Amino acid sequence: MNPNDTTPPRGRSRALPVALALAVATCITLLLIAASGGLLFYVLAGVAAVVGLGLLHYLVWGHAMREAPLGAPRGAPLNRPDAWENARQRQDRH
Repeated sequence: MNPNDTTPPRGRSRALPVALALAVATCITLLLIAASGGLLFYVLAGVAAVVGLGLLHYLVWGHAMREAPLGAPRGAPLNRPDAWENARQRQDRH
């Protein structure tokens, strides 16, 4: 082993800090849930529900919005971000 070798170790050395952080976070969360009489559980469940609804909204609407910008006229080229504005200006001239 070369003492000047600074390549980071692989695999196991990264898993240990992550596992310890998760264990500490779990212990603190359970302690706070017990101290609040279960109120924190309902708060966390509410936050998880809002995040879930946001994800569902993105999957249903947001992903489709990436394909066609809002207000873009039909047939407008979508290869440039301002292409729909140019197409609208051409339509206004006529």
